[in-house]
This record gives sequence, structure tokens and C-alpha cells, in this order.
Amino acid sequence: MFLARGYAGARLRDLAAALGVQPASLYHHAPGGKRHLWDRVVGRALARHRDGLRSAAAEAGPGLRAQLAGMAVWFLSQPAVHVVSVTASP
Repeated sequence: MFLARGYAGARLRDLAAALGVQPASLYHHAPGGKRHLWDRVVGRALARHRDGLRSAAAEAGPGLRAQLAGMAVWFLSQPAVHVVSVTASP
């Protein structure tokens, strides 16, 4: 939802509905509210990209050119990210 709507467009009640929980339950698991959830989502996405790029470089073998090519192939295989929405963080 953050990727589709951006931080400002993702309302906490919509996030709760998409997860099938009450909004109050989100605060139990994410005491910092929407900002806490945003930080976790962005952190996981960055970790997934870091791990994917590392794996792609390692699988490509030795040589900077081969590693960069492997990383580019991996990166282009990922779902598109609406950069404007993602960078419009709080």
C-alpha cells in the first residue's frame, strides 16, 4: 500500500483493513503508528535489495563487469517502484 499510494496516501485504517485487523491492533504491534510501519517496510525492502544484489554479484563470478551485469539483470527483474511515492516520506 505504501508503494502504491506513498506514505501520505496510505491511511492507517486502510492498512489495518488490508491486513484484516482493527487499527488499534496495529498500534499494539507498531507503537509508533504509521511511521513505525513505514520504517519497517522500507527497511525490509532495502534489505531484500541488498541481499539480492549481493547474491547476483556472487553468482556472476569474478570480474567487476560480470558482477555489474549480474546485478543489473537482477535489478531489472524486480517489480517497478514508484520512486516519487517512496521518496515522499515523512
